[in-house]
Amino acid sequence: MIIKPDIILTPHSILKDLAIIVNERSGIIEEVSNNYDDCDEIHRYEACIAVPGFIDLHTQGCLGFSFSQSNSDEIRKALSEIYPRFGVTSVMATLEAMSNESYMLSIKNLLNAVKSEINGTNLIGIHLEGPYLNIQKSGSQRKEFIRNPSLNEFETLYS
Repeated sequence: MIIKPDIILTPHSILKDLAIIVNERSGIIEEVSNNYDDCDEIHRYEACIAVPGFIDLHTQGCLGFSFSQSNSDEIRKALSEIYPRFGVTSVMATLEAMSNESYMLSIKNLLNAVKSEINGTNLIGIHLEGPYLNIQKSGSQRKEFIRNPSLNEFETLYS
């Protein structure tokens, strides 16, 4: 498949009059080239710029969706429908400070959500934003969930 925008933006350059050649089976970009005229399937996007996908390393959710408050089906829906609409290809799901039980449930929901293949945004990790924070520097985290570090609690969450 050929994708032909007006401009291709890379980390190092701005490319014009070139096309993105995508392997149809794998969906992986094979090359950026000006040798594409003999291809049958050319998708032209005039007045458009192709950019690399965004990687969001700190997102608790968006548009009413929250990784902390959602079940596995809602997480799958967000990763397959919401985040891709904004060009996000990968996320690190961030969970705010909460009770240990809530952490366990949220982590379980995240892991269950990605057991099946999701066509959309990749979950590349889970970021626990707390609960082991300096209470005077905890920002918007709920104070009742800030606590001193516990190796036992950490090992339970990590397992």
